[in-house]
Amino acid sequence: MKLLLFVSKSYSFSILKPVQNAAEQSGHTVKWFTANSAEVISPTKELLSSSDDVTKYKPDAVIVPGNVVPDFWPGLKVQIFHGLGEEKKGHYRITGFFDLYCTPGPHMTEKFQTLSEKHGHFLV
Repeated sequence: MKLLLFVSKSYSFSILKPVQNAAEQSGHTVKWFTANSAEVISPTKELLSSSDDVTKYKPDAVIVPGNVVPDFWPGLKVQIFHGLGEEKKGHYRITGFFDLYCTPGPHMTEKFQTLSEKHGHFLV
């Protein structure tokens, strides 16, 4: 499986590094892409530099600890919730960007499951 780890904020490197380690230990290929808004803190030899590079790589899944991901990139879009942000406006807003939401626990899982049943186009 080919994974793309998408960073839009610099703090996402520390969130995604364990994902990279686990994926590579399982034999998956991992590459990174950083948005212009994210300073590259952790240099990696597997950093893609353009959307064209992402398209050529053809990831099976794009893993994102943020709220947006380019919908024209190939692969399933997976949002990882990395903290408790339920109090933030729009926390439960369904944008249509993601195919899978990975929640941090049963409380949010239950709420997103209800939204999944309502919208019908993503899994929790």
